[in-house]
Amino acid sequence: MKFNKTTWIVIILFIISFIVLPLLFQDSLIVLIVNTIFFILIIIGIIYDLFEERRTKKNK
Repeated sequence: MKFNKTTWIVIILFIISFIVLPLLFQDSLIVLIVNTIFFILIIIGIIYDLFEERRTKKNK
């Protein structure tokens, strides 16, 4: 599996939001808000990637 630039950005944001921030700010509202935003962005990215993959397969 080849990782591109966007994949590395998502991996780094995931590590920061779900591992580093909860360790630094335990039981914080900021962590909850940031995790929710990143989780929504990850879900939107996965859905977009699936539609993009289906669209490129149809064009071939």
